[in-house]
Amino acid sequence: MTTTPSAPSEVSTLREHLQWLERRVRLLEQSAHSAQPVDPRVDESTEKQIIALTQQIFPGEVKIEYQFDPEYPGYVYSMVCASAVGEIEEIADRRAVWHKRMWETFNDDRIWRLALSHG
Repeated sequence: MTTTPSAPSEVSTLREHLQWLERRVRLLEQSAHSAQPVDPRVDESTEKQIIALTQQIFPGEVKIEYQFDPEYPGYVYSMVCASAVGEIEEIADRRAVWHKRMWETFNDDRIWRLALSHG
């Protein structure tokens, strides 16, 4: 049986995602006008913090990959890969929490993407 999330929960999740998208657009616009793109790589200590934060929300194996869009090879981004178990609505809520906590903890010009495998 699937539970229907409450309207405030849905609004909160959508608001968080919208803020993330707006921030991403601003960063992409800035990088388009900048000769020096932001390097997404972080040191080992920061990687460990990101993995720990992610595992608090999505328990299990977490890894960080650095990828680029073939159309924009100079635009490298960080992909945090994790597994998610649960109802789709719950996973969406936890994804919003993850983005919020990443923003609060690592408020910089890097763009963090979250890839979840459902398992």
